[in-house]
Amino acid sequence: MEGVLWKRGKTLVSSWHERYFVLKDSTLAYFSKAGDLQTRGIIELTTDAHVSAIELKKKHTSKSLYCFSIFFLHAAPKDHHGHPNQPAGLTVGCESREYATSWRSAIIQAIDNSDGSSDHHGVRSPTSASAGASLRREPLHLGQSTSSFDLQQQDVGRRVLLAKMDRKWPMFRGTYDVCSVVGGMTIHSEQRAVAKQCAGSDTTSQHKREWQSWQQLNSLFVSAISVALIAFIAGGIGGTSLTASFTFASAAAVLTLWLRSVDVDEDVPSFKASRVVPGTPLEVFRLVLDTSMRCMWDGSIDSIRVLQTIDSHSDIIHVVYKPVWLWPLWLPASDACLLRYWRETEDGSFVLCVQSAVHAECPVTDHVRVLCQGGGVTVSPRCSATPTAPGPDELDTSLVSMVVHANPQGVFGAWLRRMHLVFQYIQPQLLALIGLEETMEARKYMALAQENDSATDDMDDVDDSAGVANGIASIGKHIDMAPPMVLPTSVPRHVWSEPPVGFTMVRGPNYMADRKKVASAAPAFRLVGVDLFDTGNVTMEHICSRPDNVMQTVPNQPYAFVLNFLMPGPPKYSLVLYFHVPHPSVVADGSPFAELMTDFLDGYVMRSRGLQCVVVV
Repeated sequence: MEGVLWKRGKTLVSSWHERYFVLKDSTLAYFSKAGDLQTRGIIELTTDAHVSAIELKKKHTSKSLYCFSIFFLHAAPKDHHGHPNQPAGLTVGCESREYATSWRSAIIQAIDNSDGSSDHHGVRSPTSASAGASLRREPLHLGQSTSSFDLQQQDVGRRVLLAKMDRKWPMFRGTYDVCSVVGGMTIHSEQRAVAKQCAGSDTTSQHKREWQSWQQLNSLFVSAISVALIAFIAGGIGGTSLTASFTFASAAAVLTLWLRSVDVDEDVPSFKASRVVPGTPLEVFRLVLDTSMRCMWDGSIDSIRVLQTIDSHSDIIHVVYKPVWLWPLWLPASDACLLRYWRETEDGSFVLCVQSAVHAECPVTDHVRVLCQGGGVTVSPRCSATPTAPGPDELDTSLVSMVVHANPQGVFGAWLRRMHLVFQYIQPQLLALIGLEETMEARKYMALAQENDSATDDMDDVDDSAGVANGIASIGKHIDMAPPMVLPTSVPRHVWSEPPVGFTMVRGPNYMADRKKVASAAPAFRLVGVDLFDTGNVTMEHICSRPDNVMQTVPNQPYAFVLNFLMPGPPKYSLVLYFHVPHPSVVADGSPFAELMTDFLDGYVMRSRGLQCVVVV
């Protein structure tokens, strides 16, 4: 049996891809398309293989698929490199239930046939054979792990946590309704069924919306104040003392608030907001990921710090939020310990996922601890096929979508849910997209040059003409800090890019003592061009000295740093990377990088042993 199926990827917030599947005997292979000779994956349908039930799932493109999973309860054997010989399983989908049923039946039949072939090599009881066949037809719950289910993997804890984030990722799994419009930005709320199915009936109660509006709180306050006023007057008419009347009125107000808010909801939905932000997805995502710049555009955060860097795509952070004003009171500050995971998808989008975590350096303090049940940020590029795609002279824009699914804990959290104030409490986090847009918009304009203190002191002693001259010099100096040029190299610009901030792991400042690595900072040099030459049987050294090289043909270039990777052959290749220094102060400002770079450029021994290339696959 063969045909086209949708295959789900293995990464977090996985995307779906069309693959051509071929089922022959007990082997299931898939290709990129029909006619390909190179397989993308092969799965041997042994006796350990199991098939889940068919369920309807939605892709992020709102297309519904009838999906089922093939998985193994026991870990696959590994080769001599330590990698498994075959995938641990996969999830496939079809656009029709009939087509999914036929494929599922064929796979189950192939597993049964592998049972029959194995009986010739060993004795099996009919009871165990029938039990195994029925087990494969029964949908198994992956949450019920066994002792032999991938326990040998060293990263099993991290994979389980990331899988939990994937299951709770609301942006791709939920359906949203318009909740509110604040500051010109539409905020959506996740649809939720809030009533249980009646016995013998398919009717469901209406979706609750009381928590979506602050008017519910105002109604509670009006009712409580009215009852308190009536109780105070009644106490005064009865001839009681002022203290007794005030106590009676306060008790009546508290009782009214408690009785009017009886429909407390233990869980809250997720909220989503989107904003078109100027800049490429990579530039926007760098700003979103940079914790040192977060407080400059996110007004809801008081402080943020990285507790632990797990790898080049995940870390644990501690976020402290500011108090929130909601008339007539201030809602106290809160904090959260979050696991972040980010990746780049095949279509050029960037995904940042967050999930609550526990860390020894982040104990619960006086702040209200917020439980983040899934959420994050996606940065998507413009569709290249749209008629409104940007021209060569227009600036790129990106669509930034933020999902917040936070639930404050403790007594204060229960009070927020009872007063229907959770939306107002986390609303400033969604409004941070406005600050992100303004920050990226400001990058399109030149900032005023700032003189040093000595120059400022001397301004009082110069005339107007000197001041004009200094202003012109400042403008000329700022032009040197403009974005780097792109050299006309042989490799087009759309096939290479610079890695984002924090993409690689480098040694921390106290690495010799604590052996901890940290995420890399912003690059000091900017990649401006890539050349790839086929040099035949000749090793091409000193390539920048050639008259036809871009270093000779392009005038007025700043200080450049060129790497020429000589690849052995035959045929031999030269991969040439061209870097520009944004400003000469980068290599002369006295920083640790400037000192190392000076030693590297001035000394032959340091140049021979000081350059290291970190390869990330």
